[in-house]
Amino acid sequence: MTSSTDAPSALPSYDEPFKPERPPFLWLFEREVLRFLTIWRYSVVGPVLSTVLFVVVFGAALGRHVDTIDGVSYGRFIVPGLFAQAIVNVGFFNGTTSLFEARRDRYIHDVFASPLRWWEINAALVSGGVVRGAVVGGGVLAVALPLTGGGSVARPLVLLFGTLGVLLVAAQVG
Repeated sequence: MTSSTDAPSALPSYDEPFKPERPPFLWLFEREVLRFLTIWRYSVVGPVLSTVLFVVVFGAALGRHVDTIDGVSYGRFIVPGLFAQAIVNVGFFNGTTSLFEARRDRYIHDVFASPLRWWEINAALVSGGVVRGAVVGGGVLAVALPLTGGGSVARPLVLLFGTLGVLLVAAQVG
């Protein structure tokens, strides 16, 4: 026989409102980032390698035939354009594949039934695309700049805000 002192005293109170451990927006954003990081060979390394192949092929094949303009070699000239191409593709494809996978795996209904507003769902998906684009863009610059003899970026703030703007637009369109 148990006494009344043995009974659990810390029963949950149902009078308090529900407080999630973390905001639902952060949950969906984390899910987006983890989704592309689990397949990093395809989602990150693939776009970086394909862009670097463009740098190597065009830099080696056309670099000998194109004169330098204002001291800028063809290899250094082509890197910003290929960087922009890589982040636009990645930003666009991240949102598109994320929604198709959500529909195929049938968890999109759970997201729509969650307490997230439509703009929070959109912001989480776009933020995931921006993070993926930033990772791929950083990888492209880390590999392509040393290959082309590029030292530093002339206007780093323009690069930062331009990259962020391009990623936001590309991820939103995707």
